[in-house]
Amino acid sequence: LNTYAEQLDEANNRIYILPWQSSKILVFDLKGNALDPIPLCLRVPKGKFRVNTAKSEVTVTVLPFPKWPAVVWTQDLKGKRKNFVAPGSLAMPQDFSNEVSMGNNTAAYDVMLMKIMPQPSVDTLYHYNAASNKLEGRFTVKYPSNDKIPWHAYYEIPKYFIGDVSFPIQIDESTFSGSKPAYYMVDKKTLHGNYVRLYNDFISTPSQTIYPSFNNGYYVTNMEPMALKEILEKEVNKKGLTADKKKKVQNLIKTLNDNDNNIVMFAKLKQ
Repeated sequence: LNTYAEQLDEANNRIYILPWQSSKILVFDLKGNALDPIPLCLRVPKGKFRVNTAKSEVTVTVLPFPKWPAVVWTQDLKGKRKNFVAPGSLAMPQDFSNEVSMGNNTAAYDVMLMKIMPQPSVDTLYHYNAASNKLEGRFTVKYPSNDKIPWHAYYEIPKYFIGDVSFPIQIDESTFSGSKPAYYMVDKKTLHGNYVRLYNDFISTPSQTIYPSFNNGYYVTNMEPMALKEILEKEVNKKGLTADKKKKVQNLIKTLNDNDNNIVMFAKLKQ
């Protein structure tokens, strides 16, 4: 199963999963038992969603290919559509290289359509206002040249907008990869911002930077155990780690071996 979006609803004993190219949201309880899926009123090639179990309502955002009737809509749990927003200028070319993203780090239903193929265009981070049934622009960036727009993405945490920029590197005739991205943060109140380099102050020193990956109110990283062990062994003897942290890192190193499953680390955002 290739999943594209997930939601954990502990209060209502539900896990929701949206696969790629799907006409339904899969539903499980917290013990892993499969329940009746939620049918979608439109098939979703790539999409994000939020289920409001108490209101029996689903909000869905889709990568809107040509002639797609909606970019975002609401429906009930039986698949009956309530409201929708037509794509208009947000319509995307039929290319699965493009993405739809949702940080879900605040109460807002935030969404961004990231177009990188065939050519990048200036994108916007939106909030979906269900009451007025509108996508409302919240953050965007102007670039020096419309002919050389970088690959870019935006999302938000409670006090900041976060963005990144990179440039395509052609691997072969049909394959592209992105350059190492640069990250920046912008204060929502002052709109002052700067480029940033983040590091995990539990397992590393400032020399070991990390990607600012924040979703669903958490920083999340997924690492192969030997890759994590290699980083820790390089970091443990560097200046900057307190004795207490050094001991914790050493203890963590002892638990890692090459037969382990991947290590997933979570850190909850401070509100």
